[in-house]
Amino acid sequence: MRPRKATELVDAAFQLYRREPLQFIIGLGIVYIPWMIIAGAFGLQSADVAPTLTKTLINLVGGVLVYTLAGGVSTILANEVYFNRPADLGRAFRAVGTSFVPLLLTMMAAALAIGFGLALLIVPGLIFLARYFAVKQAVLLEGASAGPALGRSAKLSEGYKKHILVTIGIVFLLNIALTVGVGLFSRIIPSSLVRLAISTIFTTLIYPLYGITETLLYYDVRIRKEGFDIEYLSTAPAETNVVAT
Repeated sequence: MRPRKATELVDAAFQLYRREPLQFIIGLGIVYIPWMIIAGAFGLQSADVAPTLTKTLINLVGGVLVYTLAGGVSTILANEVYFNRPADLGRAFRAVGTSFVPLLLTMMAAALAIGFGLALLIVPGLIFLARYFAVKQAVLLEGASAGPALGRSAKLSEGYKKHILVTIGIVFLLNIALTVGVGLFSRIIPSSLVRLAISTIFTTLIYPLYGITETLLYYDVRIRKEGFDIEYLSTAPAETNVVAT
């Protein structure tokens, strides 16, 4: 439990992922696989079928719900593994379900701000991305409602936006590189259903890294700004004073 550079945070994210890979993969699979079945059954993401307004709306709503659930579950699991507690999928889904409405509202507000900033100029979008980097953690780990969660993340990001962007950027570039590779491989497969299945499997495997990295980044900034490491070690029982390093 110490301040880390961006590359160290990403390395730590891989280490945490390797501790409980099945929990992360199964958790994300529970979220993504039903969506893959629905999308495949109704041709929602098929390049061979022209999109309609109804399909576009279903894709939009479904994508928001899936992204919220996946982000929430990966955040809770990452938090448990970080503190050397057993990763419990049931507890993770219950925690997300209890806070689902404020989590959904907060993530939508942050996404709209980031999207609007990117649409106008790239720089404002990046500023909003750094500003709202910890909205999920504020809701799920601190119990904040939508408005306070946005304010809490903004406060944490002050003075550390470059550090936040570099850390998130490394994970993003890794994802892009892997996505391009998977995309090139998928192009040789004629079946849109098989391509969708491959895409879902890939997302299930890679997406937990975002939640883990964001959670580590949240604690990293709290350690830097609020002395969270000292606070935790001074209040935690002696036998639990060993956390992820």
